[in-house]
Amino acid sequence: MPQLRLVPTTRATLPEPMYATLGKALPRGAGWVFEPKYDGMRVIAEASARRVRLVTRNGKEKGEQFPEVVLGLRELARRAGRTLVLDGEIVARGRVPAEGEFPQLQARMHLRDHDEILRLAVTAPVSLVAFDLLRDGRTPLTGRPWRERRARLEALFEEAGDPADRPVRPSEASARGATMLTRARRAGWEGIIAKRTDVR
Repeated sequence: MPQLRLVPTTRATLPEPMYATLGKALPRGAGWVFEPKYDGMRVIAEASARRVRLVTRNGKEKGEQFPEVVLGLRELARRAGRTLVLDGEIVARGRVPAEGEFPQLQARMHLRDHDEILRLAVTAPVSLVAFDLLRDGRTPLTGRPWRERRARLEALFEEAGDPADRPVRPSEASARGATMLTRARRAGWEGIIAKRTDVR
């Protein structure tokens, strides 16, 4: 995986996330963790209690189109008491990352009609599934091991409740790659992502 670096966006500079490369087999040995591959829209989310930005890979801001995610991020940052920068994916709300979810997002990605946006936020809600925490308050985390960033991310979501019903939730992560791959095949996921726990 490439080193994390900074990438210019339309309005400011945010940390760039890691990107996956295609693999043909599960990596073996200790030090690996596995996550579902979601069928959604990748974003970097910068959130404070007052302001949220959802920036896509090509630098477009999508907060206007997904107000339920914006509200969820504002609440997360309010509880944390600091600004957060997360790497994640906007997905159709549900319990599994099944293929075919992305078309449900396409109806919302470019909307400008405020009433229609609010209607779809209720009738076709989405969630932001957070993979990584890139900045925690004033502390940049891109030079720290993934396992440390993940621990900080999970600490943000310690409140009780069903994660599938939240507008912002952490991704699933497991050291049992073979088990997750079996689930992916049975449920029709796009695939799974393997990450080194010591990667920076």
